[in-house]
Amino acid sequence: MIYAANNGCVLEYDGKDWRIIQVPKFVVRSLDIDRNGTVYVGGTKEIGYLAPDEKGNLRYKSLINFFKEEKQREFKSVFETHCTPKGIYFRTQWHLFRWENDRNKMTVITPGLKLKKPFCWKSQYYVHIREKGLMIVQGDRLHLAPGGDRLTDKKIYFVASHDSKD
Repeated sequence: MIYAANNGCVLEYDGKDWRIIQVPKFVVRSLDIDRNGTVYVGGTKEIGYLAPDEKGNLRYKSLINFFKEEKQREFKSVFETHCTPKGIYFRTQWHLFRWENDRNKMTVITPGLKLKKPFCWKSQYYVHIREKGLMIVQGDRLHLAPGGDRLTDKKIYFVASHDSKD
């Protein structure tokens, strides 16, 4: 299956036919699939996932009600969604949300600076903050990654792992 983010819906393609999965009135900006096959959705002022209804059709389920405070729901857009062994991460410009499905728990990390290009490597989640460098999520906080200060004032566009056999 292929899933595509779109304005006002998620598109599903099975190799033959496209199907539209409606979401409430928001722009879908990011998707990721966890190891159980659940599709997580990040968009404009909304985060959630797709779950089968009684007929087996995928329907959108919001996670907004899991925020402890109303103010935590005040975000514009989720630009990246990443499924990791430690939870589902949703990155906005100013916040990093982590959803732990097995605990029904939403964690909000707000460093007060703009968050840039996040990625997961070896089960650790990283996010770039240009003023500080490369940060690693440890518990419910961001800490400077080893050598991360060398990436202060740099732009990161893409991260790839390279395993050398030499």
